[in-house]
Amino acid sequence: MTQNVNEESVSSFNDVSHAGLRAYNRGAVLANIFEDHYRDGGMPVRLLPSFIQESDTYLHTMPEDETSDAKASMREHLKGRGFVM
Repeated sequence: MTQNVNEESVSSFNDVSHAGLRAYNRGAVLANIFEDHYRDGGMPVRLLPSFIQESDTYLHTMPEDETSDAKASMREHLKGRGFVM
């Protein structure tokens, strides 16, 4: 069961001063959001809007110039969890 992400529900790690650690943590959160919506080898079409909304909401909690690092970190987390990217 997925949990809705809102700006208050999940840390965006804005208080972490190390940029690499901030990106790593944010990537882990994004990977968790992805996994919450992933089912049996894919993401069902019915869950895609929820995934997009939750990911987008989370990305908007951080400075725009740091979102690409968070997305790259998410891909690394997912690779480490066995997802083929």
